[in-house]
Amino acid sequence: MSYVHVFSPKAPKLKPIAGLSIPFCSIGKQSPSSWSLIEPSSFKVRGKNCFRDKKKEFAPTNAAFYSLGADLFLSQLKIEHIARFLGVPSISIPGDGPSILIVNIQVAVYFLV
Repeated sequence: MSYVHVFSPKAPKLKPIAGLSIPFCSIGKQSPSSWSLIEPSSFKVRGKNCFRDKKKEFAPTNAAFYSLGADLFLSQLKIEHIARFLGVPSISIPGDGPSILIVNIQVAVYFLV
């Protein structure tokens, strides 16, 4: 995996730019180890009456956030608030909500020796 960055929780001297370690590819030109945008309406979500009828319906055609990039890091320690170690782009979007949402998913991988 050439796109995995080994990461230390100590502040790095140079901050890697967020969203550039895994390449973007359009859906028509997919390649391994890349990511693509997908239409929000391709997902089924809980409907208004889901608790009564247990039915799901297709999501609306717009989304609250759209992906700008993806990264993968490997670290020996759990890292809280990873954005402080990355160069996050400055984006200004009109409205009341945040302009950027960073989703940090951490998976514990234990190796037996």
